[in-house]
Amino acid sequence: MIQKELWFPTPVWYGQLPITFGKDFYVDTVNYYQNISKTEKGVQMSNEGGWQSDHYKLHEIKPFMLNQALDYIFQQSLQIPNDLGLYGGTLNFGRSWVNLNPKNSFNHPHFHVGVTLVAVLFLTDSKSKLTFHRGDELAEWNLRTLRSVGNTELSFSTCEYNCLKGNFVIFPSWVKHSVEINRTEEDRLSAAFDMIYS
Repeated sequence: MIQKELWFPTPVWYGQLPITFGKDFYVDTVNYYQNISKTEKGVQMSNEGGWQSDHYKLHEIKPFMLNQALDYIFQQSLQIPNDLGLYGGTLNFGRSWVNLNPKNSFNHPHFHVGVTLVAVLFLTDSKSKLTFHRGDELAEWNLRTLRSVGNTELSFSTCEYNCLKGNFVIFPSWVKHSVEINRTEEDRLSAAFDMIYS
């Protein structure tokens, strides 16, 4: 009888903000960045047609409740080095930023260089999905050509997470990811940050 082992698995951690981050937190944060995006140019990174803030350190994030939300996610992330078999170092909060995507804007497939982990917090409800890509183009092509009806963790070439308010996702920086086109009339807002293990 043959045996199976999993090699090179891609971990994704996910969760939801506590209910203490109530409706006012989301409304105030969206309003704040809708206003900021009208006066600040922002930066061009993976965003196409949307607005991305410059990078902030944790203590620079506004409004204060968003600072608290990202710190909550960071505290939840402190277990992850153990999951990855990393010992003797420290996980540090890196850069953070906010993405505002109006109708017809999106984020291209990309990954993050020079950091260990990435966290994304969704601040609005959206029909869009955050997509993770296998990243190995040859394996991805082969798996797509098989047209398997019953895909498993081993045969999917992509996986998706709904961009729902209060949900957050944490993943290794080398995992290629994208966010599909916002086809609604409502702005899609998310906050993200890098973490560095050293």
